[in-house]
Amino acid sequence: MKKVAIAVFVKTPELTPCKTRLAVDLGQENAHEFYIESIKITQKLIQQITHKSFYIDPYFAVAEREGMDSPRWNAFHRVYQGEGKLGDRLANVYEELIIKYDTVIFLGADCPHIKSDVLYSAVDHFLSRPEQFVLGKSLDGGFYIFGGSCRLFSEIWTSIEYSQSDTAEKLVNSLGKIGKVKYLEESFDIDLLTDLEKYKFINKNKLNKTQLKFISWVNKEFLNKEKN
Repeated sequence: MKKVAIAVFVKTPELTPCKTRLAVDLGQENAHEFYIESIKITQKLIQQITHKSFYIDPYFAVAEREGMDSPRWNAFHRVYQGEGKLGDRLANVYEELIIKYDTVIFLGADCPHIKSDVLYSAVDHFLSRPEQFVLGKSLDGGFYIFGGSCRLFSEIWTSIEYSQSDTAEKLVNSLGKIGKVKYLEESFDIDLLTDLEKYKFINKNKLNKTQLKFISWVNKEFLNKEKN
């Protein structure tokens, strides 16, 4: 049976300021609270997947070396992101995991509304499909989920400029030289208040009860306050 690693990229809130762009509008304390709750939702969603699929190993990919021992990450295995820019850290984590697993899937901790169907689809794809990669584009031009089943040169990750409108497109172009890419449902991650406001209109179909409760909490605690 194929072995799959799912790695959630996180910062340790007690060590590093989190969601700094969101904090410009909400304040650092509120952005900090949102990030912590977002991590919890993402963790529960992955635990739901792993309970049904024993071939999945979940990881927290931790940004800080000193954060590796934080009890906040006790629920999953841990892998250190390493030093450098985002591309360097993506390359580090991918290389460390792909030598141990048949498939590696990346998620951010700022997309707590990701549907379980998307995760199931990403995992199941590698069990029966020929494509070497899956990717879910973000509305801002990046990507919120990635999966791969073969080793990659680090330049695939480091040659890309992140947080740009064409980030996902450039990554797909590079991956296309190696193998096929299967697209997953487009979604968004939360970086700015305008992203958070999408929760007012989000399609709630197939979201679980915990996610629905989380979105209701966001609307009440942050968005309604901003309106007032």
